[in-house]
Amino acid sequence: MTGASYRKLAFGPVPAKLDTILNQMLEKEQIKRVKTEYHGFLQTRYLPLVKADIKALKGSEMDVIDKVIQF
Repeated sequence: MTGASYRKLAFGPVPAKLDTILNQMLEKEQIKRVKTEYHGFLQTRYLPLVKADIKALKGSEMDVIDKVIQF
């Protein structure tokens, strides 16, 4: 869906160039980096600052996304 290449990690697939993608989104102020504590560990979360444009998605793609979110 994104066109990105992914690499296999223990907790699921991750875009191969995740650091580059995140830095570009931070520079464009599309996301915000937030550090929080979670069960005694420091966690880095990225929060969206812009609303997602879903116009380019097909109905079937939205169905898959909705099912994954529900799962």
